[in-house]
Formats: sequence, structure tokens, C-alpha cells
Amino acid sequence: MAESMTSGLQAKDLPVVTTYDPMPAREEARRRIAYSLMGLLYLTFLGTSVLIVRFKLAPETIREMFTALVGLTGTMLGFYFGGQATQQRPPG
Repeated sequence: MAESMTSGLQAKDLPVVTTYDPMPAREEARRRIAYSLMGLLYLTFLGTSVLIVRFKLAPETIREMFTALVGLTGTMLGFYFGGQATQQRPPG
């Protein structure tokens, strides 16, 4: 009975099994995070520039906002580009 069910199968009908490579998905996630943080840094800079001109915002407030955001953005960009450099380096 089982022989009659499989007798019509050919090699082209069988599924191709490949191993999963997480690197493309990981790189896409890192890229999105890095671009999002750079965009957030740009919008924060633009927004604080408007606040400085329009409302005379205190320099201490600006310094606190930028210190945390620049640190976070720099860390993420370093992680992103450091991960790329490690992957591109030949073994040895």
C-alpha cells in the first residue's frame, strides 16, 4: 500500500532542505536600530534647536538630553559596525 503512494514521487517533487542562517535577519535588525537612533538624534537636535531659539531653553537641560542620546547612538553604531568588521575579517 505504501509503495503505491510513493511510486509517483520524483526528485523534483521533494522539498529542498537548507540550514537556517540567522545573519541576514540579525544584520537587518542592527541596521534598523542604528538608523532609528541616528534619526532620533537628528530629530532631537532639530527639536532642541527650535526650543533654544523660541523658548530660551537652559544649556544644562540640553546637555543632559544630548549626553544620553549621543552615548546610546555611539554605542549602537559601534556595535553595528564592529559586528560587520568581525564578519568580514578572514579567519586566521
